[in-house]
Amino acid sequence: MQKATNWWHFASIWLMKKKGWDYSFKNGLTPWREGANVDEVLRIPRISGGNALDLGCGTGEWAIALAKKGFEVEGLDFSSEALRIAQSLPNAQKVTWAKWDLEKLAQYPFKHALYDIVIDHKVLSFIQEKENYLEAVKFILSGVYILTVFHEHDKKGAIVILKDEFNRLILPRFKVLDSTVTKPRPGKVLATYYLTSLSR
Repeated sequence: MQKATNWWHFASIWLMKKKGWDYSFKNGLTPWREGANVDEVLRIPRISGGNALDLGCGTGEWAIALAKKGFEVEGLDFSSEALRIAQSLPNAQKVTWAKWDLEKLAQYPFKHALYDIVIDHKVLSFIQEKENYLEAVKFILSGVYILTVFHEHDKKGAIVILKDEFNRLILPRFKVLDSTVTKPRPGKVLATYYLTSLSR
């Protein structure tokens, strides 16, 4: 278990860099890829249509699943390799894809002024300037921000959001509507939060 934990710690640091993501996607080193359970995440906000923004869309599973549900979707990622894979998937043409560094999210030329759904699936942990990023999300959010993070309150790994950090970053900006917790693999806890903007 300790060796696996150490490996993931160093892998997480490597993935903080763009070349780490491109290398991983190009060589199929993507154990985090998973199916998009859109029906489950849409159950809580009860939003059945509109526009959606998938931040750090990776290989596009969430963006495409939302598009198939009738949403007008934009998928943003800074990895060319991830976007190449995403654009090769069935129904990829239903999504508007863009290569963009999320550290500069506020500067992105959004198609819409406001979004009904903003998806952030395990991305916030990799953002360096988290407060700037979250301010940009808050500014464009009219509906629900669906945020999934690695969330272990008693440990500090390279990509874990601790409870005090969550409270400091999220609670001044968003209201928590609901949350769910899952354990995708030993040693990792995923928490999904359903958030609305306190103000814009």
